[in-house]
Amino acid sequence: MENREDGPEQPPAPKGAAAPSGWYSDPIGGSGLRWWNGSRWTEHRVVARTWGLADVVFLVEFGLGLCALILSPFSLFASDACAPGSDRCYETVDHAWRWMMVVQALLLAGCGVAFWRSKRPAVKLAAALLLAVGIVTTWVVAVGMISAALNLPGTR
Repeated sequence: MENREDGPEQPPAPKGAAAPSGWYSDPIGGSGLRWWNGSRWTEHRVVARTWGLADVVFLVEFGLGLCALILSPFSLFASDACAPGSDRCYETVDHAWRWMMVVQALLLAGCGVAFWRSKRPAVKLAAALLLAVGIVTTWVVAVGMISAALNLPGTR
């Protein structure tokens, strides 16, 4: 493929007239380019990727979700407050940690794929909302599980 930025964009060739082959603005519309082979429009297209506010917001959410996933192992330090021999406390903290890791990883993967692969605004919005609500809910549930573990009889 030729570099589109080598020169000024040429207007599409008129119907029936021979014109040099190259990439031109798609005559059907849109923000992409389409290949004119010198005599007709081909099906070869290049879609220009534009960044909107939704993309930036989702990237910020995704970054915060990754930070949350990275910070999740620190929840294991809550087991330091468990009394020695309090297996139930250790198990509950371990379940909370596993909950945080698995659910956040699934949310990040699922919402990331849905947002970046879909062209439908409703799917993108649903992915963005689910990611934000899902990460917050995951942490609220995990903190509740850890608090319950630390309030078990036999803890310090």
